[in-house]
Amino acid sequence: LDLDEPVTNYLNTWQPVSDEYDVSGVTTRRILSHTAGLSIAGFEGIPLDDPLPDVELLLAGTHDGMEAIRIVSQPGSVWSYSAGGYAVLELLVEELAGEPFSDYMSRQVLEPLGMHHSRFGWSPMLEDVARGHNSAQLLVEPVHYPALAAAGLYSTAGDLAHLLSATMEGVQGRPAGADVISEENLYEMLKPAANTWSAFQFGENGNAGLGYVLFSSRRRHTRYIQFGGGQGYR
Repeated sequence: LDLDEPVTNYLNTWQPVSDEYDVSGVTTRRILSHTAGLSIAGFEGIPLDDPLPDVELLLAGTHDGMEAIRIVSQPGSVWSYSAGGYAVLELLVEELAGEPFSDYMSRQVLEPLGMHHSRFGWSPMLEDVARGHNSAQLLVEPVHYPALAAAGLYSTAGDLAHLLSATMEGVQGRPAGADVISEENLYEMLKPAANTWSAFQFGENGNAGLGYVLFSSRRRHTRYIQFGGGQGYR
């Protein structure tokens, strides 16, 4: 998978279309850094009893009246958060891997990193999940989200520490997760992507990497952050 190739070179069951914008500019790198010009900032949660739609139906807007994923600005021109873009990446993974996104992520990422209490998507093993609260400190009913790649990870503090350590310098300067995330890919993830500065979102010294937000301090230290939230959680 070439991060700078158009995703249309890889997708079969669904593809972005536009009469106004350059579709070939929708690349994996731009989707990861939220600069691909795609719509849908976030998905509404649905009751746990309701099955999640197939991701291609979600993208096409043919499931239960959900809005289709569209190109709404010139790809590569500006940062704009898009959970819809991560749904595109979910389909991309499924088509290239030939298996469900959650299965691929468990086999290729979560289990190799030692994240044995984590998975994408709701399952009975998660019945004891921590309950979320709203701003009035009242319990909210748990929901799940149509796009697993955007908002479908269930995990623990300990497992997330495994993920964080995978990006940190380990023995002899080698990242602890180098066997799972190569040093070359890690470098790409943690450098500012083009046209990602957003004063509204990041402040004076912020940019987006691939999945991470990067903040530079006056002491030339960089903080790597992943922010987000859902119904009852931050």
